[in-house]
Amino acid sequence: MFSAQACASTYSQVNAGIDAYNRQDWDGAIAHFTTALAAQDILPAFRTVAYFDRGIAHSGKKEWNLAIADFTQAIGSDPEYAMAYQCRAEIYAEQEHFDLAIADVSAMLAHKPTLLEGYYQRAAYYFVQQNYDATLADLTTVIRIEPQLAVGYLVRSVYHRMRGEYDIAIDDINEAITRADRWPLNFIERGLNYEAKGDYPRATHDFKIAIDMAPDDPDIQINLALAYWENGKFDNAADAVATFQTLAKGQISAYGAIWTWLIDEKKGKNGDNALKTFTAAYKETGWPRPILDLYAGSSTLDVMLKATNDNDPARQKRKTCEANFYGGVWQETHNTKADAKVMLNSAALNCPWEFIERDAAIAELKRLR
Repeated sequence: MFSAQACASTYSQVNAGIDAYNRQDWDGAIAHFTTALAAQDILPAFRTVAYFDRGIAHSGKKEWNLAIADFTQAIGSDPEYAMAYQCRAEIYAEQEHFDLAIADVSAMLAHKPTLLEGYYQRAAYYFVQQNYDATLADLTTVIRIEPQLAVGYLVRSVYHRMRGEYDIAIDDINEAITRADRWPLNFIERGLNYEAKGDYPRATHDFKIAIDMAPDDPDIQINLALAYWENGKFDNAADAVATFQTLAKGQISAYGAIWTWLIDEKKGKNGDNALKTFTAAYKETGWPRPILDLYAGSSTLDVMLKATNDNDPARQKRKTCEANFYGGVWQETHNTKADAKVMLNSAALNCPWEFIERDAAIAELKRLR
């Protein structure tokens, strides 16, 4: 009788912990799971769940070492508990311990060899390590397991595009389109590949198809505007930006204000007053404020470049990318083309692959030749 009561009490603590967990009451969840785990006769299934969910609660509090310890205990309780490997891998990856992250996902896949999510996860970690062959091998495995799913071809296309293998990427995304021809993402991805190749008519065509499928998505308008801008069709670019602002309910961002000025400049229209008005009303002091101040005439290029300094190397790289592109275009309009080329070339070579400033810099360099 006593054992049954103890079991019921432990079960009650686990349930209370799950309830607190669902409410994101991390401290409450940790307390209930700790009480449950202290019971000597806790059932193995309860033990695994309690360790795993307590690990999630510690993750919610950013207590990474405690979370790792709990996920490790969950794996020890049930070596086939896939989610524990997955969550521990995510923490290792966040800490940039990618070898450990890959080992965890590999262990998970050894128990769950058809778990597609695991191959996607491991492919991303391999890519960060620049192990591109392993990245593509995992994505190819996804396609082998589920050849009729469009998403495998879509994701593999993205990775080929990141490597600059645009024709191969287009072959993959065409396969995705044959399986899911009503996915806007498929046409956006193909458009991005055509844009990277400098085939702007096909890029704009694909972005328009995506817009027809998702007419209320403002972000696709930005893709369309950039493709027009790179192709020198500045009136069309201005129309796309205006549509973006309408869809975004007029909440133009700092980058929106900068791009509006860039487009106006290319059209021979003076956008200084509009930019100055926006900058005066803009309350944020962090990045990209230094770019706004430069364009509004209240700061200098040197001040903007110094503002890229950051204790976080990844964040500094992103700021430097943007500073080189926007600084390069500013140089083009205020100083010399030679000065502009130096900064734009740096942006084209060093910007992260996913930044729009990278492709925009490549297009601008073509115009300056």
